[in-house]
This record gives sequence, structure tokens and C-alpha cells, in this order.
Amino acid sequence: MKIFKIILITFVVLVLIGVIGVFAFLKTFDINRFKPQIISSASAALGRAVDFKDIDLELSLRKGIHLTLKQLTIRDDAGFQSGDFLTVENISLGVGIMPLLIKRQILVSSIHIHSPQCIVIRQKDGQINVQNLGKPVSLKKDYVVSPETRDSQVQKAIPVSRAALSVPFISAETIAVKNGKVTYIDRSFEPELVLDISQVRLKIEHFSLAEPFTFTLQAAYLSDRPNILVKGNATVNMETQSIKLKNATVATDLSSLSLSRLQSSLAMLKEIELPEQVKGKFNASIERMEVGAKGLVSLISSGKLTGGSIRHKQLTLPVEPISSEFQITESKIRIGELSLGLGKGRLTAQGKLDDYTGAQNFNFDVNIQDLDLSQLLNQKGQPVKLKGFLVGKFKAEGRGFSPGSLRDSLFGEGALEIKKGRLTDINVLKIVLSKISMIPNLVAKIEANLPERYKEKLTQKDTILTKVKTDLVVGNGLALLKQVEIEADGFLFSGEGEVDFNQRFSLDGSFFIPEDLAASMVENVPELEFLLDEKGEIRIPLQVSGKIPDIKFAVDLEYIGKKLIKKKASEELDKVLDKLFEEKEKPAEQKLIEDILDTIFK
Repeated sequence: MKIFKIILITFVVLVLIGVIGVFAFLKTFDINRFKPQIISSASAALGRAVDFKDIDLELSLRKGIHLTLKQLTIRDDAGFQSGDFLTVENISLGVGIMPLLIKRQILVSSIHIHSPQCIVIRQKDGQINVQNLGKPVSLKKDYVVSPETRDSQVQKAIPVSRAALSVPFISAETIAVKNGKVTYIDRSFEPELVLDISQVRLKIEHFSLAEPFTFTLQAAYLSDRPNILVKGNATVNMETQSIKLKNATVATDLSSLSLSRLQSSLAMLKEIELPEQVKGKFNASIERMEVGAKGLVSLISSGKLTGGSIRHKQLTLPVEPISSEFQITESKIRIGELSLGLGKGRLTAQGKLDDYTGAQNFNFDVNIQDLDLSQLLNQKGQPVKLKGFLVGKFKAEGRGFSPGSLRDSLFGEGALEIKKGRLTDINVLKIVLSKISMIPNLVAKIEANLPERYKEKLTQKDTILTKVKTDLVVGNGLALLKQVEIEADGFLFSGEGEVDFNQRFSLDGSFFIPEDLAASMVENVPELEFLLDEKGEIRIPLQVSGKIPDIKFAVDLEYIGKKLIKKKASEELDKVLDKLFEEKEKPAEQKLIEDILDTIFK
């Protein structure tokens, strides 16, 4: 028994001496001597040039092994950019000793990653610069260039082994990322899309390569403070090199977005006048999501926008409330219903966006209900104001959302109507008549002798629009106005025209004065008789153009001039015929003369 105790004590002492020896060795061990080999092995494993400033290794009986890596850089694939794919200020982690020695498990108590910056690039062909991360690179004689001297003229080559290393079971109690930044560049857009996500804070609890773990992510986008919150469960799949999310939630407050930053960061928006303010709560639920080396693999998500509001300097009132429900997959976005309010009016829409990361094919249906034009358009200080209530329906489809893509691909059709319309501080009937310059003082002559029931039509301050309707076709960067019909108290306009993306319009058609008013005008100004059509209405070819409130009216003076000359010539010839022929012979000769005049003044 005594011998057994001596042996046991001797064994314990030897183990203790061994542990103390290992501890003393690790405490004095300079791991930086192996920096070239570590860099070379890491470069071979990632297929990218890897470098770091230095590495510290500390040993504590209580905390285990503590490792700190400073100023880590991973170069990007030269086919994407010449700079770094990832930079990290420092990484520190603590590893338990006994699980590693006994169970061959790497049990990490904590991992802290400070100030990581990553640039993700997507090329026009859909390739992403993370896809070949970890793949072997084609280098002569299986040599990897050590990046420790990559900025010098002479580079050192270190032979490496490509033998695959088995990955032990790895788990970590806590992983924390602070002050991270991700820049996403998508070159499939013209010009390229650039998104910067900063102030990234990530906390992972009970991380494992074999079991699900929970995470919380906070980040800032177009904001000075974190405004995006993501929570959920995740699983790492080493076989497929992917991460799966399940039962995750995403939340953000749109009022935190800086629209000036949005416009400066996205070149496609620089020519667009953005709202002054946007509000709303955005919440989404991710049922399932998988992201791999090739990007988004699968996604099932749904969400909604509530309490939305948009203020724009071109609108007298904010667009509110705004609400929407949507579903998102890895390739499609479907909007169940988007509702926007403006005063007592409302606009509803539904549609879908297919291949939103590629071709971006979209289509939507819009229903407009009693939008008050005086609230929809900012006409403060304008000499002419358009009032009324807009109703209508519109269907559209297209591809891409840049101004150029919209101009080239957008096609739509629908019908619009203005109810209870009014043009303030303008009498359209009076302006059109004043354009007939070959009849001096036409408006004054008509006003002076018209019956009181008609005179008001020329003296009233505003133009009351009893009917405004048009069919609309959008394509090739223009909105074509088909079958435009405008009725007012005293005239009717019928024609067609177009509106461009700068809201400039042009209408060509005929301006009709109804038979009863036309008869009274002709009675006072006989020269107007030459403008009467077969229905007894005065017809004036008219072009209306400009940009509200700058409206210009132009009558076809050539047409009117020919009509006037023909009428005068006919009257003079009629006098000559009275002298040359008897009454019974006059009609046949007069018909011949009129046919000749019609031929001349076509």
C-alpha cells in the first residue's frame, strides 16, 4: 500500500511538472516565429492572399488559451478588384484546454471581432467575390506567395501542402462583432449599385458547427445610428458551405433613413427629386433563408409596412397613411396590396417583381380613387391652378428601375378622368377666340353684342370643366393621350397628345363652340360663319402645350386664313354672278365656282 502511494505521488508530481513545463513553454512561446507558415497555410486554405501584423498567444490556468490576431487582411480576387476583400482591426478568442486535449473539441469561451470591413461585389454575370473563397488557386509548383512582403519588390514563396485538414467540432459560448462595415457593390445595375451598411453589431449565443444557434444583428443604413434589427436562429452547413436562417425577424424605422445620403449613394437616383421625408415601420418575418458561396439560395419571407408617410415639396399634403403587405422568395417579390392616402383620396396597387436581382421584370395594377388635384400638385403662387378629383385605372409592366431602363421598357395602358374640374384665373374660350388675329377685336365685338346668358361665358374668371377623359398608353418614354375629351361651359375639345417624363404635354385637336352659342356669335360677327361645320358648330383647330401652369394655346391660323379667304372670294364671286346671270341660271354656275374654290383652298 505504501509503495502504491509512492507511485501515485510520483505520477502526480510528474504530471504536475509536465503541466508546469507545458505552461512555462506556452508562456514563453513566440508564435510570431511561425507567422510565414501561418500566413501561407491560411492563404492556401482560402485561395486568397492573407496577411496580419502580429499574433499574441497567452495562457492562463483559469481562462485557458487566449489568442489575439491584429490587423488581418484578406485580398480580393483580382477579377473583381485589386484591393482587400476583408480587413479586421483585431480578433481575440479564448479556447478551453481540457476539451481540446480530452474530447478533441475546440470550445471557445468567446470571440471578439473589432472593426471588420468587408466588400462584397456582384458582377454583371451574377458571379460574387465570395464564391471561390476557400477554393484552391492555380499557382506554379503549388507555391503560395507570402503576403507579408506583398508590397515589396521581392516576394517570398513558401511551399505548402494541399492536404485537406479535418475540422474538429467547434463551439463558442459567445461571438461578438463590433463596429463592422459591409459594402455591397452590384455591377448588374447601370450605373453600379453601391450599398454601405455600417455600425454592424453582431452577437451570437452558443455557436456550433453542428447545432442551431441564436443571433442578434444591429446595423445602420443611411443613418448615424443603428436602424436595422435582425433576430433569429441560424445553422451552419459545412457540406454545402452555407448558412440557414429560420424563424428570423427584421425590423426598421423608415424615418431614420437619410434621403440625401440615399440620393448621393445611388447614381440612378441623382436625377430624381426625392421626398423631403419618409416615415413608416417595416417588419418582416423570415420563415426560411439559406445563403451560400453563390449568394442567396432560398428564401421564404413575408412582411408589412405600417404607418407610412411621404412628404414631397411638390405635394401640398403628405401621402398618408401608407400600408403594404408583401411576400418575398429568392427570385420574386409579390405585393398583395399597397395603399396610399392623400386627403380623402386613395391609391391602391398590387403587383410583382420577378428576378429582382437580375432582369427585374415587374408588372402592377393601379386604381386611383378621388385624388384631389389641388392637394396632389403644389401650385402655390402659380397664375393658373388645376382643381378637381382624379380617378382612373392603370396597368403597367417593364424591366429595371433606372431612369434609362424605365424609359426604354415601361409599357402601360389605362384610363383617367377628372371630376369637378376647374382651371382658375383663366378663361379658355376667351383666350382661344383672341388667337384668331385676322379678325380684329373679335372678342370685344362678340362681348359687346352677345345676349346676357352667353356673355357670362366670356367674362367668367375661371373655366369650369364638366368633363375630362382620356385613354392613356405609356411607352418609349412617353405617355400617349388617346381620345382626349374636354368639355366646359361654352366649348368642347377633342383630340390626342402626349406627356413626357418631364411632365411637358402637347395636345392637338379641334376646339368646338356649340351650335346655340356659335349662332349668336355669327350673328354679331358674320366673319365667323366661315368656321361653321355641318352641325352648325364653330370648329377651330387648336394646339395646347406646355407644363401646368404654363399653358400655351395656338390656333391653326393657316386653316382659318384659308377658310376666311374662301368665304370672301365666294361672296365676291357671288356678286359678279348676280350681274352676269339671271337668278334661274345662278345656282349651277355658283356650284361650279364653289367647287373650284374648294380645290384651291383645301
